Amino acid sequence: MKRLKVTSVMLSAAMCMSMVMTPVSVMADEAAPEETQVEETEKQEAKETEKPAPKETEKPAVKETEKQEPEQTQKEEPAETDKQEPEQTQKEEPAETEKQVPAETEDEDPEAVEDKELEDEDSSEADDAPALAKGKCGKKLNWSLSTAGVLTISGKGVMYAYTKPNQSKPTPAPWNGYADKITKVVVSKGVTTIGNNAFYNCVNLTSVSLPKTLLAINTDAFEKCKALTKVVIPSKVTTIGYGAFSECSNLVSINIPKSVKKIGDYAFYYCGKLTGISIPASVRTIGSRAFYSCKGLTSLAIAKGVTSIGDYAFYYCTGLTRIVIPASVRTIGSRAFYNCTGLTSVSIAKGVTSIGEYAFCYCTGLTRIVIPASVRTIGGRAFYNCKGLTSVSIAKGVTTIGDYAFYYCSGLTAISIPASVKTFGQGAFSNCTGLTSVSIANGVTSIGNYAFYYCTALKSVSIPASVRGIGNYAFYNCSSLTE
Repeated sequence: MKRLKVTSVMLSAAMCMSMVMTPVSVMADEAAPEETQVEETEKQEAKETEKPAPKETEKPAVKETEKQEPEQTQKEEPAETDKQEPEQTQKEEPAETEKQVPAETEDEDPEAVEDKELEDEDSSEADDAPALAKGKCGKKLNWSLSTAGVLTISGKGVMYAYTKPNQSKPTPAPWNGYADKITKVVVSKGVTTIGNNAFYNCVNLTSVSLPKTLLAINTDAFEKCKALTKVVIPSKVTTIGYGAFSECSNLVSINIPKSVKKIGDYAFYYCGKLTGISIPASVRTIGSRAFYSCKGLTSLAIAKGVTSIGDYAFYYCTGLTRIVIPASVRTIGSRAFYNCTGLTSVSIAKGVTSIGEYAFCYCTGLTRIVIPASVRTIGGRAFYNCKGLTSVSIAKGVTTIGDYAFYYCSGLTAISIPASVKTFGQGAFSNCTGLTSVSIANGVTSIGNYAFYYCTALKSVSIPASVRGIGNYAFYNCSSLTE
């Protein structure tokens, strides 16, 4: 009887303990970046190896005997690198990352190419496939990668900004570890920005679906997506960021909607298979190196509205044959069309005030150029080595012709300098071996050193009373000069 009582007491105690204790489940929350976008670290060093310059051998050197320059120290021959590649061709990082969501434009472009039904189909496909991995990529955004290689971004608002995985303190996109498995990206309705470096180096990505709600494609968003051939940008996007499609080497087709206000530096850098681009009137600035080395580019339309063409913007676009620069443009940047060897026609509207240094340097196929009265400065070496140039018209209004501006334009036969020009620089028409006649209007005060050096066919020159100085070797070796 005692043993039974003890057992009963023990059972009773156990039952009390089970009533007090409850199961505890611990759920690990997925870590997400801070609500504000992750700041992008400095990318300068990494870029230097990522963006190789075009090979020097692609620009044939001019024979020394053909373009002999004076031995005197006063005249400095343009450095060999000026005729080959710029000193800085590596992609440089912007001072600040683009983290703000651009304001939404008031009117949707009716001509924008969008397909809502296709977006819905893509979303369904992504949802039906089993998930390989998933998580958060914004305060109100989620991501899911299916086993079929479809990456879906869903929710509302701004995507976090990420960095490249090779930086000192990397914060790459959470799907970066699966970059080579991603073949398709579906960004669902509600997403407003594509974050910095979001799809960096997704080398097998072939298809991208973007929503109508999208406002910005930020820094290096699709950089090195080398399998991507076509992208349709929705009609409310206002910013195509720095390096957004840089080194998408197989990109053939992309639209720029009328909502876009800025095409960032390096935006389409080294997109060598891109064939045609139409810049709408909404764009104000074409960034530096925006279409650098897009050798496949054969069609370029710049609408009236663009005010600035950046340095190196169309550098080495050897497939271009014709360019019309509208009156809204004020400045043509340094080396903007450098080495566009296929270019045969350039129309510069009245409105342009400055033609930058080397702007059309080595455009050997160019045959005729008209400089409008609005232009004040023709930069140094602006038409350097344009051998095919046979006609140059400089309107009254130009005040400065830079050093070596028309150096080695051997096809030129006659030139007229208007009265508005006060000085023309050192070697301005040096080695123009086909030049037979020069007319200098009353108003010019100075003829620079080596101005007509080695113009061996020159037979007559008219120098007005306004000229106060003729530089050293100005007419050196003009062996045909008799008058």
